Amino acid sequence: MPGKHAAHLDRFSNTDLLAASTATSSSNAYAAACSMILREAVEKGGYRWENDGETLPDAMMAIFKKTGVPVHDPNTGLDFRELDLLAAVDHVFAAR
Repeated sequence: MPGKHAAHLDRFSNTDLLAASTATSSSNAYAAACSMILREAVEKGGYRWENDGETLPDAMMAIFKKTGVPVHDPNTGLDFRELDLLAAVDHVFAAR
């Protein structure tokens, strides 16, 4: 849920990352846009993504998970990470 740092609707153990949105289509759009921005930050910042994954998409997901806001869902007992674009970009540029 936007601004709440809480899991909402679809949440299962196979959820890789939460996106602050109230609809799946909005979550997908947000995640895609954030991925495009992070890819640019990796490229412009000269970040060595190979340290985070076998492929650039794997590394980007690892960065999003590492820098995401921790969210515990008391209804399922599961822990997630909520996508935090600014933290991910800051992480990439801090490694310069």
